[in-house]
Amino acid sequence: MKLSTLVPLLLAAATATAADLPLGLVETVDKAGVVVRFDPAAKLALGQMVALHGPGSVVKHPLTGKVVTEQRKLLAKGQVIAIEGERMRLRVLWRAGEAQPEAGWDAVPLPGEAAPNAPPAASAALPAVSAPAGATIVIKLPVVDPDGDALGIAWELVGAAGRCGHLDARLTTLPEVLWTAPGVPPEGGIALKATVVDPFGQQAVLSLPLEVKGADDPRRPRKIFAGLGTGQDPAWLRLERADDGSWIGVDDAGRVQRTGAGWQQAVPLALGEARRPLAAALRGKELHVLDREKAAVLIFTEAGQLRRTLGGLSEPTDLAVAADGTVFVADQRAGGVMVFDANGRFRARAGRIGDDGFAEVSRVCAGPGGSLVVLDAQARRVHRFDGELRRLDAWTVTGDPKVRPADVAVHPRGLVVLLEDGSVQLYGGKGTVVETWKASAGAGLADNPGAAVAIATDASGNPIRTIPQASVRTPLNMSWMGVDQFLRVDVPS
Repeated sequence: MKLSTLVPLLLAAATATAADLPLGLVETVDKAGVVVRFDPAAKLALGQMVALHGPGSVVKHPLTGKVVTEQRKLLAKGQVIAIEGERMRLRVLWRAGEAQPEAGWDAVPLPGEAAPNAPPAASAALPAVSAPAGATIVIKLPVVDPDGDALGIAWELVGAAGRCGHLDARLTTLPEVLWTAPGVPPEGGIALKATVVDPFGQQAVLSLPLEVKGADDPRRPRKIFAGLGTGQDPAWLRLERADDGSWIGVDDAGRVQRTGAGWQQAVPLALGEARRPLAAALRGKELHVLDREKAAVLIFTEAGQLRRTLGGLSEPTDLAVAADGTVFVADQRAGGVMVFDANGRFRARAGRIGDDGFAEVSRVCAGPGGSLVVLDAQARRVHRFDGELRRLDAWTVTGDPKVRPADVAVHPRGLVVLLEDGSVQLYGGKGTVVETWKASAGAGLADNPGAAVAIATDASGNPIRTIPQASVRTPLNMSWMGVDQFLRVDVPS
């Protein structure tokens, strides 16, 4: 081949390589895996495979001797196990020979390649568990994940409703939980069901029989599992998840309450300036409280000091705060949603009463990218706005027209709408119902649970319904907090 022909071919190869540059670059390598920084255009998910390319052969210019192209070589493959913005951590599953990933290697997503992933499993025989009546013990399950994945465990007591005792948590990240045995051994026995799930959806369901020894001594000082409407445990009317995983809300006594991610204890917050709290949200270090009497949003520090007030409201009904600090307030008399920026300046009013707008401005929630969702309970409609407050297609709430919609919340798979009978509808991206969860009366937690009033989702997308009347009507030994938390995998559609 002539030199005049070879040079253009080499230049063409260089151009093609530049156009097909890989999307990621290995930044660091440590014992925990490989950290890769990807181009923002790369859309990766947990569990996806990534090819790692290291140094390979080079082609040099025949006259100057300079490198014209470098053919990188596939030397390893890794699986995405954590995502933090543009950076992703990989677990290396395959290496070519003795190759060791290094900083500077290229990374290319492999969307069509599935990674092997083993489900969690018991590492030993399940232990026999027994406890004296009324005693509290720690139950530990011998469970591991063969891949070393982090695990989430959902706990459930199976047996006679209200007679199985009490668990201190329903969701944990460690395979252990506190169980308080009932005062009287129930007929038919008790079992502890543990649903163990890894980040990629693999799961194992373990069942552990529980034995109650003897009967509770009536002369022993009584231990209350929960206040259940007596003032020791709140009956939640509103509920929002804070950025740190804790929960913030308003109870039926008009107090702003905060509890940890495990629901161990709710603590009322001392907010002297708040007169009639209606809703609350905690974003970062600022606590937003919608006050019905003052018709304003009061913004406090975490220490309870009033920082500023957002006024100009008429008849507020609900509050939502976006991740960037934008505040949305549903205002029935104003006829729409009042929008304030993170600095407290009034930005706009979204929507209006009448025509193709709202019949009732019931509840609001903040969606991804500053988007807004508004529930119109009277018209049974879900109104949606994008981050620029431009109206999107409205969705119709289906189901029994006699059952009123109560609340709406963002879900990883779309939106969840709560109806007053406690049933929950999951709407997908096209506005159709893709799943439905049972009403409160069918959950077996209370004979007459009453009306559901609010819904939220935890970090895993598990819906949480608040049913305040159940706190009063449920027997004391059920330890019912007026909060119904359940996993999507446990509830048939």
